[in-house]
Amino acid sequence: MNHDAPEGPAPAEPGGPARHAGGAGYNELVLERALPFRCLCTAHGLPFYGLTHIGYFPEDDKIAASCDILGLVEHLCRTPRTQQSLTRELAHAVSDLLHPTGAGVLIRAEHSCMPLGGPVVITQTWLGTLREAMSARREFLRLVYVRQNLGMACPSPNDEDDGS
Repeated sequence: MNHDAPEGPAPAEPGGPARHAGGAGYNELVLERALPFRCLCTAHGLPFYGLTHIGYFPEDDKIAASCDILGLVEHLCRTPRTQQSLTRELAHAVSDLLHPTGAGVLIRAEHSCMPLGGPVVITQTWLGTLREAMSARREFLRLVYVRQNLGMACPSPNDEDDGS
């Protein structure tokens, strides 16, 4: 993890106030999906931006509040870095904070150095269960790409079968 501390407050430390919600024995995949970000790239000095998806398998009832995960993304994006290092550092930060049995990060980003309509860059880092068990990684990816896009993960009331 990059040890150059960016300006501004850091996300809460493990065990600190409002850091963990009680998971009541929950040990299934928790996925924070489609978190927007913008970060300055060290390679070209131009921003890259997109969506990050962060998942983990909690242990010891350590489930982070969604705002803390988003705060972690924002915190790391304050310092210029490459998309690859952002992906890796986010996965390790989640692992360091929550000590889950597995953590994974997938980032889908567009880079300002690319011409309009250029390719989207996708990076991923898998730790623990998400690295070792293909079924866990498949579940992560299925939840990320539900509906074949990055739209709503949960059906809206209009999507329900009306019986016709």
